[in-house]
Amino acid sequence: MPSTFRTYGPFELPPQSDGGRSLIDTWRNNRGLRSGIGVYIVAEKRGSTYLPWYVGKSDRGFGSRLQNHSVFKSLPSHLTHKSVYIFLIARVTTKRHTIIRSKARYIERSDGDTRMERKKLRSVAHLEYELIGTCRVLNSELLNFQLKKFQEGLHVPGYIGDSQAQLDAPSLALSAMLKPGKLKD
Repeated sequence: MPSTFRTYGPFELPPQSDGGRSLIDTWRNNRGLRSGIGVYIVAEKRGSTYLPWYVGKSDRGFGSRLQNHSVFKSLPSHLTHKSVYIFLIARVTTKRHTIIRSKARYIERSDGDTRMERKKLRSVAHLEYELIGTCRVLNSELLNFQLKKFQEGLHVPGYIGDSQAQLDAPSLALSAMLKPGKLKD
């Protein structure tokens, strides 16, 4: 089954007096996004491009996840008075592209407990992981410590974390397949 996402934004996050950032206007103008699930990227605007600083996911709705999020207070100090933006990448239905909301995703617990637990979508976690890898290449100071640390320590000769000069024949073949045009004959 395909996993479909739709990108919203970038939305400017004006600074607040407590060092946080406000999403009030975003929710007012895009009501469905508040309860939508997916991945978000916090970025600094630099000219006509954006530099990512943090990638996160929300299984419980963007509104509840991002309200007073600590990442807004941990952004580098040079961003305090600069334009910070957020991209919201919402999981949507395949046919109608309507936003999938967090409240509609509960399952019965496997242990027979009568309480319900939130069903997590693997596609959201996978997309977050992929975007952290991409954004880490764009900004080595990315604030995602847990997954970033894993990705920085990941070494697969011919694919990631290697030097072309140190590759054996199988690794060179893998590199040629996965990174066409990078190696020269």
